[in-house]
Amino acid sequence: MAKLQQDMGEICFDYKTWYVHRISAVYNLGLDIEDETELVCHKCNNPSCFNPNHIYLGSDKTNQKDRADSITHCKHGHEFTPENTYIATNGKYPKRQCRRCKADRQLARWYAGKCIDSPMVK
Repeated sequence: MAKLQQDMGEICFDYKTWYVHRISAVYNLGLDIEDETELVCHKCNNPSCFNPNHIYLGSDKTNQKDRADSITHCKHGHEFTPENTYIATNGKYPKRQCRRCKADRQLARWYAGKCIDSPMVK
């Protein structure tokens, strides 16, 4: 088995190269190997995993929802709770945003406009 640049394992099977998680889905979930419209999604969000307990057949929509639900904290480490989360609709797609980070950005802009040292900047 080899690993691709995207960390997805591949294997030669039936004179063709396949992703190992798709081969696992053929044997364990009944996937038609020729059907490239059916996605094999990872519950564990580990692209190289092919454990049958960690994969499921799904669509692009279910895969994106599963990935979004697995993100529990913002990039600054604040937890996405109902109190600390809002949905931003200023882009093409709605996106969860952290209220704490937004407040920190607004406070930093306020201090920048007042030309005084911000306690936020060290």
